[in-house]
Amino acid sequence: MIVPHKTHDAPLSEEAFSLWLAVAEPGSIIQYHVGFLSLDVAETNINLSIAAHRKLMAIANLAWCASEARIVHLVQRRLGPDHFEYLAVMRPRRTGASQPQSKAQRFRGKSLASAAD
Repeated sequence: MIVPHKTHDAPLSEEAFSLWLAVAEPGSIIQYHVGFLSLDVAETNINLSIAAHRKLMAIANLAWCASEARIVHLVQRRLGPDHFEYLAVMRPRRTGASQPQSKAQRFRGKSLASAAD
């Protein structure tokens, strides 16, 4: 089954992903990267500028933190050889969970701190 989801012609910004984390309904899906993420974030990747690499690292870190906090499921869809679509699927909210906005802000702060390292 193919599920419709939000895709982007341009790379997703950290701010847009943080906003999506704050307002997305359970079951909502957003594409946060297209490519081969483990290779694309490698420091040896010469295809990205330093700024683009930092932005991608921030997005990847934000997605990982949201997954670790059980806010989203991270999945990938194979588009072809060495070419994948990376998706975040909003999980159902837990009873008694804090407001999504504060979670998004907390992850955004972690991802920016990691990108600066």
